[in-house]
Amino acid sequence: EKVKVMDRIVKVNGQEHARFDLFSEIFQYTEVDLTIERPRLLGVQVSKDTRPLGVELLTWPGGPGVSITRIKDGLVRDHNKKASEEMKLKVNDIVIFLDDDISMDGVTILEKMKELKSYKMTVRSYSA
Repeated sequence: EKVKVMDRIVKVNGQEHARFDLFSEIFQYTEVDLTIERPRLLGVQVSKDTRPLGVELLTWPGGPGVSITRIKDGLVRDHNKKASEEMKLKVNDIVIFLDDDISMDGVTILEKMKELKSYKMTVRSYSA
């Protein structure tokens, strides 16, 4: 099977490595066996009320999304209490689109999340 955009390498030649060590391990060999993980794309509808979203977020200029760095009391924690395991948001998930608009970078996504009262987040999520 071919590697696709957003796939994540989790093992090289059957061995797990720290994220940055993966590349040095790959370039040591002329042939490698890669174990990849495909992300799940979650669609989560957010309707703000008087309570906060309840997440700490991180982004960078030109970055492709907004990373969830912490989940606190608020709408996201409430969502997780009701959601199946596959649909729960977690730390290190990345909000990649709002309302299916693929043109926004991370900074714009963050600005829109602050100003909009209701939106659909598309979130890229991995198992760990």
